[in-house]
Amino acid sequence: MPRKTPVQCIWTLYSKDLKNCVVYQSRTLGKQTTDIAIDLDIPLRVVQHTLKTWKDTGDVVVARAWDGHLPVIVGASLDFLLVLVE
Repeated sequence: MPRKTPVQCIWTLYSKDLKNCVVYQSRTLGKQTTDIAIDLDIPLRVVQHTLKTWKDTGDVVVARAWDGHLPVIVGASLDFLLVLVE
């Protein structure tokens, strides 16, 4: 029986340096988004998203506030439960 082809990763991560090149080509060289996508061989959507992130935050990547999942119980609820347990 033939095997299935391996599943390919849908997401491709692009380096911060490459995204900085996107901003440089857009702001300094004045290139259009389609020209940048062709020059750097990346999807047009990545170029557009990088430029929007740059415009909104001033950086090419958004810093994550946490690693992993958010806690289910926080703040006063957690303090109340700890008092009950003691």
